[in-house]
Amino acid sequence: EGIQMYVPSTNNALESTNRTIKDDGTFRECHVLSRFLTIASNIINNWSIERDPSSTNAKIFATEPPISLELWTSSYQWAKSTKDIICISNNSSKIYYIPARDLQSIKEADLTKYENKKWTTFNQFRKSFDIWRMEMENNEAWKKSKCNCPAFFKHYICKHIVGMTIRLKHCKPPPAAKTVPIGEKRKRGRPAKAKAALLIQYYFDRQIPSNIILPSIEDLHIGLPINNQFWSMIPSLKRLHSLRISSYTDDLYSDLQHLLNQAHNLSRLAIGQDAC
Repeated sequence: EGIQMYVPSTNNALESTNRTIKDDGTFRECHVLSRFLTIASNIINNWSIERDPSSTNAKIFATEPPISLELWTSSYQWAKSTKDIICISNNSSKIYYIPARDLQSIKEADLTKYENKKWTTFNQFRKSFDIWRMEMENNEAWKKSKCNCPAFFKHYICKHIVGMTIRLKHCKPPPAAKTVPIGEKRKRGRPAKAKAALLIQYYFDRQIPSNIILPSIEDLHIGLPINNQFWSMIPSLKRLHSLRISSYTDDLYSDLQHLLNQAHNLSRLAIGQDAC
């Protein structure tokens, strides 16, 4: 990769297209010219329909590289690092010189040798790979930025580009990218969904927004008496397994009985009785 920008270094895509033509079009048979032209016309027509943006499940041509959650995570962690980055601006773009790997800064002498591309020893040439050069245009098209790190040559996007845009606040990473501790890598597979809340502890003695509804309460800690807002907020107790009453007196028996009648799957009950 990297010999010519945005050009594949192998012919894998061409071979894949060739196989599609053989499997779906010619069926690996020899045809006379007239029959072949008819088949070729049908292939082009089908491809055009599949890639029509107005059709259902259209195969849209990619115009910018996709960003996976793994890349968002590594980019966010890189953006939070303390690397010293050198920025040189010109009329249309900005060039950033980034320390590679675990390096935190770039020496002025090393940067001069990197720019002049003059080395007297092999070790000096090898040290040139301690610096990544990223070019970002002065507009919102940050996904078209260029970097000379190996990841960019392979995917046309890298953590340096995404991380720098996060630093510059040109984009915001998804919340899931911030769940991995700094310094750790994201595990393979889809991230686990947040578990449902099991404990609701609230005393209904104040106004509650009417748009809050909790239909799947499993663990409830509440104080009696309760008002009508409770039933508008929690319309069902069918999934309630554990109930704790923090304050109870004999004159609140009807409220308690009404709660128990609604909790068909209740398996644990704890009552804190007030002293008379």
